[in-house]
Amino acid sequence: MNALRDAINDMRRERGEDPLTEEELPAEPDNAVCRWWYYYDHVVQGLSRRLDKGERPEHGTVAWY
Repeated sequence: MNALRDAINDMRRERGEDPLTEEELPAEPDNAVCRWWYYYDHVVQGLSRRLDKGERPEHGTVAWY
């Protein structure tokens, strides 16, 4: 997650903006456990169940962390 934080601040610098402060966008501790797989698995299982029932989702969600 710190790589994402760094990328956001790099983009801000390229646009001439100040990078976000630690208070605005805290760094993730080095010992943190990334749980992206939980969200991915949840979405895939939900889509699979709906498609198996012949349902097609009409709306989607986009999220980034």
